[in-house]
Amino acid sequence: MDEQEAKIYTAILIVSVTIGIIIFYFILSIVRQQRKNAQLYQSKIEAEITTQELERRRIASDLHDELGPLLSAVKMKIGSVDISNSEDQEMISQSEEHIDRIVRRMREIANDLMPHSLLRQGIATGMEEFINDLRKTSGIKINSSVQTLKHLPEEKSVHLYRIFQEILHNSIKHSGAKEINIDLNQDEKLIRLMVKDDGKGFDYRKVFEENGGHGLRNISSRADILNGDLYIESANNQGTTITLEIPLSQPN
Repeated sequence: MDEQEAKIYTAILIVSVTIGIIIFYFILSIVRQQRKNAQLYQSKIEAEITTQELERRRIASDLHDELGPLLSAVKMKIGSVDISNSEDQEMISQSEEHIDRIVRRMREIANDLMPHSLLRQGIATGMEEFINDLRKTSGIKINSSVQTLKHLPEEKSVHLYRIFQEILHNSIKHSGAKEINIDLNQDEKLIRLMVKDDGKGFDYRKVFEENGGHGLRNISSRADILNGDLYIESANNQGTTITLEIPLSQPN
């Protein structure tokens, strides 16, 4: 190779290396931007969910601690009225019954917004109460094995409960299942929630693509907040199994 060819070769090599470095840094900047966008999106989702939970808790507290006692006091006042006319007494009795129904419904709504048993007695009790309510109203056989969890902060308990609640609602509403099996357990490394039904199954990728899969996205977002891994196994007429694994130690 003569001197002229060596210079051309060197120039081509320098240009190639330079272009390679530029491409490398261009790709690196794209990856970094994508990661930044993903972090910003996750932060936005977390903020929205946190705001939603705070609002739910506030409304539940207002219903349970303020409006409930107020209506009970109104009922007592109405009941203390001395009326001799039978028609008026019947009207008073009906009014008391209406107030009782309103109070019961308010408590149900408050409990749906933020179950008191979840906050006071832990997620296992909250889940069991929710399961028992579904057994009475859904007509579906529900088998459950719910272990009392240790060292789970309240905020994480709420997210886990919402995931569980959403999975059950979706299964009862859409799967056509006759039986649902629920298992919540904990070992030294992680918490595992598994919900399995014998329903018609579904293509969860198609659900995401066609209608946005709002419920599934909500589950997925909360799983991300918990740094958990979400697995969905489903096929036509073969039921659905949804498993959530939450590490007890935070990733580095």
